[in-house]
Amino acid sequence: MKEKLGKYISENSTRDKGRGYPVFSVTNSKGFCQEFFGKKVASENTSNYKVVPRGCFAYNPSRINVGSVACQDKEDFVSVSPIYVIFKVSSNINQNYLMYYLKSDYCMTYINAYSRGAVRNNLKLSQLGEFEINVPPLAEQERIVAELDLISSIIDKKKAQLKEYDQLAQSIFYSMFGDPITNEKGWEVKKLGLISTIGTGATPSREQEELYYGGDIHWVKTTEVHNCEITDTEETITQLAIDQTNCKIYPPNTLLMAMYGQGKTRGQIAKLKIKAATNQACAAIMLDETICDLDFIYEQLFIKYDNIRAMAQGGNQANLNMKLVGSIPIILPSLPLQQQFASKVKVIEKQKSLIRQSIKETETLFNSRMDYYFN
Repeated sequence: MKEKLGKYISENSTRDKGRGYPVFSVTNSKGFCQEFFGKKVASENTSNYKVVPRGCFAYNPSRINVGSVACQDKEDFVSVSPIYVIFKVSSNINQNYLMYYLKSDYCMTYINAYSRGAVRNNLKLSQLGEFEINVPPLAEQERIVAELDLISSIIDKKKAQLKEYDQLAQSIFYSMFGDPITNEKGWEVKKLGLISTIGTGATPSREQEELYYGGDIHWVKTTEVHNCEITDTEETITQLAIDQTNCKIYPPNTLLMAMYGQGKTRGQIAKLKIKAATNQACAAIMLDETICDLDFIYEQLFIKYDNIRAMAQGGNQANLNMKLVGSIPIILPSLPLQQQFASKVKVIEKQKSLIRQSIKETETLFNSRMDYYFN
């Protein structure tokens, strides 16, 4: 039987008063119970900050999304920004069980449906307390948490394997070509714009959603450009959107680079494996295949990620642009040598593809169990 969440949570509003507890940000992009208080931050004045005792939750009522609510298990006490509401839970509910509930699709659907605001959505703690939750006996809660933790850990291990394969590809690159930034082997260097054609796209008006969206043309957003191969897209657009906006359709084997975006997005790349249009935040790089290999250039840009990010310009939100992307220096060994590297990468990519499929299947299992316990 489901009960209101408010029965199990209550606000804990103690403030720091300058007691010098370590200050954390509450960020996490996953729906899994790990590393939610993952980043210490510096602040000159914490006199107005709030204390989060171990086992309490920090909750941002004005920006509810995945990662904006978390359980504090790092220290006996930490401090967080005063924008957060701190709440404690009763002894009848397991903290990690509650964490999984708050990250479930069921809860997020309620959050998205009931949060309101003129500029930024808002959902008070009292409103969150109106949500319904199934609270089985503690022993059953602990069993559920153990099961979900196990599946989550399997996913994390598989993702760690992907990173190891990425490191292997980088190791092969360095062995064959040296550092592409210092170019100690003295390869020929050309600007990216001289060995490719670079374009971008557009975001069709959402006010014309029925005319521009839901067609049969794939449309890539920067959130999908994260050092990967793109074989499908979250959204599609219509031919009318192509005809009436600045959207263009790019062919398979186009390299995409995120020119701006939140967090780590800016500077990340992807291999387009389908015909697709993009939004205006993507640079679409069509390489001259007579002098450069896709996998070779992809790996070089992947290695140069930090340097590319540093090229960004702007005030509060530094961005790349097509001119800056075109100015990226690229080392150019002979095409046969690039292709020799690419043949090694294809073996690695085959293994990565198997792991990605396994991750997808395990995530499907995780989501089904979350749905079973919380929906």
